[in-house]
Amino acid sequence: MCYTKNMAYSMDLRERAVKYCLEKNHTQSETAQVFGVSVSALKRWMEKQKNTGSMADRKRIRKRYKYSPEKIIEIIRNNPDAYLYEIAEQFENGSVTGVKSALDRMGITRKKRRQGTGNETKKNARNS
Repeated sequence: MCYTKNMAYSMDLRERAVKYCLEKNHTQSETAQVFGVSVSALKRWMEKQKNTGSMADRKRIRKRYKYSPEKIIEIIRNNPDAYLYEIAEQFENGSVTGVKSALDRMGITRKKRRQGTGNETKKNARNS
């Protein structure tokens, strides 16, 4: 089985590696080489097993977004030409990056568009 950098190791592999190392009295280096994992990962699994009795990763708790879509839309409606930093100032501890991410999630672009097209403007300038 081939593992990539971002792929988590299965619980089965973790359990087999730790069991192999502890019960068969192999070194961590040998075990890591046999199972194709890093020594630091094996050490981490063994430490987790010892401390918590499980090698499972902690479940990540996602924070709620502080930028409510309703409030952002209200700010943009009241001031359609507001810069990102001006919108961010409306939130406690707001940041330009956070506002930009919220706008991206909502599918709102802040790009300003010209009213006329470039071709029409050039044609009118030549005819004058």
